[in-house]
Amino acid sequence: MGAEYYLKNDDLREYFISLPPIVQDQIVVSGAEICTLGELMQVAEHFKAELRMGREIDQSLR
Repeated sequence: MGAEYYLKNDDLREYFISLPPIVQDQIVVSGAEICTLGELMQVAEHFKAELRMGREIDQSLR
C-alpha cells in the first residue's frame, strides 16, 4: 500500500500525516496491509520503538 492509500482514507489520514516522515516511509515500504486506525497505530508504534532503539545503540557506541 502506498502513501496515497493512507492519504485518501478518511479514517487513517490524520494519524498518518502526524507521523514523522521516516515512520511513514517505513510503513509504506513494509507492505503491511493496514485497514484500521488501531492497526496503523500499532505498526507506527513498532517502527517508532525500532528508531528509538537504534538511536540508543548509536549513542552507546560513541
